[in-house]
Order: sequence, then C-alpha cells, then structure tokens
Amino acid sequence: MIDSIDSFRELLQGMPLEKGQSINPPILDTGESAFAFEIFSTEVEEVWRIARGLLSQTQRWPVATTCWNGGSTWSEAILNEDFFFDSWNSCFAHIRFLASSKR
Repeated sequence: MIDSIDSFRELLQGMPLEKGQSINPPILDTGESAFAFEIFSTEVEEVWRIARGLLSQTQRWPVATTCWNGGSTWSEAILNEDFFFDSWNSCFAHIRFLASSKR
C-alpha cells in the first residue's frame, strides 16, 4: 500500500494528477490519511480511470467528490468537508434531518 502522498506522486509522473495541489486529510482519529488532489471538473473521468488503474500498486480506491462547505483556499475547503462519518448514528441523524426538512 502506498502510504505517502510523495510515493503516490511518483506513480503519477506525466499524468494529469501530477500538476495540481494535493494534501493528506486525516481519516477521523484512525491515524490514517487520504490523498486529495485538486482537479478540474473536465478531468474527473480521466483522472478516476488513471487512479483506478493504479489500484494494484496503491491499494487505494479513487473517489471523486466536490466540496460544498468552502474555504479561503482549496486545501481549507477539503479540510472543512465531512468526508468521513464518525458514526452511523450521525449519518442517520443527517438523513432524518434532510427527510424531515422536506415536510
């Protein structure tokens, strides 16, 4: 498994992910982190396919998402997002809130 973003970047030489910003957002309090790369919306499918093609080397599944909470910088926007739930209870509470707000 690729454990550092620098090692991941070495695999990306000459590919679209190589040129953008990147950070390691923490995965809750697990001590692990994800790799986040800034891409343009027009690159999503191509970049996802590239990252998926590297799965056997990275042991990391690609996920494409967007940020809705915002921030003054790209990296701040990533860190402001709730990409990882701390429990299923918070997920269900959020779903109940969304469902009840439509009434």
